[in-house]
Amino acid sequence: MPSCAHCLLDISPDSALRDEEEGREILFCCPGCRGIYRLLHGEGLEEFYRRRTGWVPGPPEAGSAPDLDALADSVVVAGGENEATLAISGIRCASCAWLIERYLGGRNGVSFARVNFATGRLKIRWDPASAGIREIAGWIRRLGYTACPGRSCGPEEGRGREQRDLLVRFGTAAFLSMQVMTFSAGLYAGYFQGIEAKTAGAFKALAFALTTPVIFYAGYPFLRNALSGIRNRVIGMDALVFLGSFSAYAFSTAMLLTGGEVYFDTAGMIITLILLGRYLEAAARSRASESLTRLIRLLPREARRRVAGGAGLPTRTETVPASRLVRGDVVEVIPGGRLPADGRVLEGTSEADESLLTGESAPVPKQAGSTVYAGTINAWGLLVVEVTRTGGETALSSIIRAVEEALARK
Repeated sequence: MPSCAHCLLDISPDSALRDEEEGREILFCCPGCRGIYRLLHGEGLEEFYRRRTGWVPGPPEAGSAPDLDALADSVVVAGGENEATLAISGIRCASCAWLIERYLGGRNGVSFARVNFATGRLKIRWDPASAGIREIAGWIRRLGYTACPGRSCGPEEGRGREQRDLLVRFGTAAFLSMQVMTFSAGLYAGYFQGIEAKTAGAFKALAFALTTPVIFYAGYPFLRNALSGIRNRVIGMDALVFLGSFSAYAFSTAMLLTGGEVYFDTAGMIITLILLGRYLEAAARSRASESLTRLIRLLPREARRRVAGGAGLPTRTETVPASRLVRGDVVEVIPGGRLPADGRVLEGTSEADESLLTGESAPVPKQAGSTVYAGTINAWGLLVVEVTRTGGETALSSIIRAVEEALARK
């Protein structure tokens, strides 16, 4: 059955969209895939199709349109440029990160674009005179991905799949390598104390049989990435790992046939120990990203803003998105509610849980003139607060930004 030229999804020839390229017919599952395919070839980014590995077949995620107000709240000014850290939905493999970086990096006004595949987040800096966050989100969407402010989409599902895959491969490698070590111990003991040739041959054959799935199943990610790196002339750590394990395996296989010494235990344990390290690393990244997600979710989406009634009418309150607050706005925070922005208390007496900022569990008394912080919880009294810092200027946003930058470093 033919597959889509972009997303590799199996499609029926009767329902496929057809196009021509250099005299040959190519098929697509949907207009979205055809549009992205044409875009990549028009931009000279067709190398994406040669680089991708581990791609999950399927068309681009439809997804809802990005929340531009929330995206705008993620923008901060740094050194005369706009800067934002966005979560990207729809990333399937490392080549997606490469594609987004190359495409955005070629846009006018963009000075820096980096995607961290592990966390699924994009850090981008651009000249505000050349483009706005609306244009940035549109460029990302043209590639088949969706930009989010960090709270409404993310790579949690992908990280879970990665961890489960590493755990299964590590468990398989560890179980089989332990059996190989048992036979290797017998061979080492026989080297010093003597062992029958038939017994030694049986031990070597069993070690070969047990090591083979470790190399080609548990070690498959290293093989795949090594071959991909060789094709793209980029030799990384995976190539070194596979070279070390496969050379020991190949040499031992040759010695098995000629009656020499074998080192299948070395080949298997290289893969096993590196997989253990990869699993621990993935688990640590997942915990760090979960902590970041919990921090982001502390920011409330809405606020109760006071509005002057005018013409002798009393002051009223209206519910507005927290991203629309500006310095000088006056907001009400009910008992049990979260502060939508940093500010100064104008009226009311209460206590605030600021443990997310200080780690101190004891509530902090608040009264007129006290400073309050976005994301903290108002305990028992109604507070009227004048907004002093919003969006990326708040203390909580500074913490989130520092964590995001730490996660984004390669």
